[in-house]
Amino acid sequence: MPADNISTILIVSAHFYPVIGGTPTHTHYLCTALSELGKDVHLITAGGDAPITDEGAEHDAHLRYTLHRIPTNGKYKQDISFLWRIRKELPTYIAQLHPDIVNVSTGNFVPLVLRFAAVDDVPIVYTVHNVPPEEHPFRHSFGTDTVTSVIRRVYFSGIGILARLTVRFGKYCSLICVSENTKRKLILMGANSKKIHVVGNGISVPSNVYENDRAFGTGTVNILTVAGVIEHKGQLDMVYAMKNIASEIPSAKYYIVGPIRSVGYRDRIISAAKELGIEGSVIITGEVTSEELEKYYHSCDIYVQPSYQEGFCIAILDAMIRGKPVIGTDVGEIAKFVADGRGILLKQPSVQDISSAVLRYVRDPGFRVSSSLMSKNFVEKHYSWKKIGADTLNVYAAAKNR
Repeated sequence: MPADNISTILIVSAHFYPVIGGTPTHTHYLCTALSELGKDVHLITAGGDAPITDEGAEHDAHLRYTLHRIPTNGKYKQDISFLWRIRKELPTYIAQLHPDIVNVSTGNFVPLVLRFAAVDDVPIVYTVHNVPPEEHPFRHSFGTDTVTSVIRRVYFSGIGILARLTVRFGKYCSLICVSENTKRKLILMGANSKKIHVVGNGISVPSNVYENDRAFGTGTVNILTVAGVIEHKGQLDMVYAMKNIASEIPSAKYYIVGPIRSVGYRDRIISAAKELGIEGSVIITGEVTSEELEKYYHSCDIYVQPSYQEGFCIAILDAMIRGKPVIGTDVGEIAKFVADGRGILLKQPSVQDISSAVLRYVRDPGFRVSSSLMSKNFVEKHYSWKKIGADTLNVYAAAKNR
């Protein structure tokens, strides 16, 4: 359906820069793609009362869309504060900007609070990247591991209830989800299947895309996972696999790049590496800048995504577009990405399976090169932001015409 009936777009995102990676980065590139398609795009996000750093000001100055930051009590990523503020502020922005569509890009429970806001004059599209509580953070520790585990279960049960309430009673006319897997979960939670549209995440092609030119003959292999450090990302399995890998390649290194979303899980990774005698081979970086992240992608030889849960998995596509050989588990859309020789899929991975997959790439340079080239071409064809932006506009147009 043509999107000529869409001129002004208002995007809502609870998280945005300086948060790097995942859904905040998706929001930035979506806004940019829609702007490049000739639309007037406005982004409302948190942090209006946070100090503006030189780096932040530099980032904001080069945006192709208009950014509006609303106060969130000085805590840039405080979701509860954002929910309260967006309920109060969104009607004012709608009255001022007269958008043709509002898209809640990130903010798990925003559509639920919008039930109590005066936003009836504009269609609302709700984007679901993954079904909570799968991607919801839990960063706290309460005395013993047992107490923490109990509180964690109660916390996630509450998040799950709020997620179901949002899907069933939230204020929206259409749902965008990033995979068929997420669509199935939304239907189980009570979403109307007729309202759901599957539009994948886009991938920004870096200016310095290169073939995987690092030489394995030096005896050094850098293995990378880009993901928040949390149980369902599975980095601990890769640490155990490193014991087998290091027996053949003693200088192999495993880099875990991403924010610490579970302190307890990080500590388990560190303890396991020490017990295995490979603590010098496992590096946890924490959250990094976009420039630093690019360096980690550039210097890696093999990318591994050992996740137990994913809604989509942007990170593995980021590795593929950079010409890296990839290994992934059968969650989210990973099976689709690495099919037909574009990588190695681990159906029900064991530590042995992971280490064997890594060593296969090391031992078979022909497969490594062909896999990397096919995966890079696949991502360029199917997940460019120009295509994803156009697909998203079609969803907007359909919502506008309802």
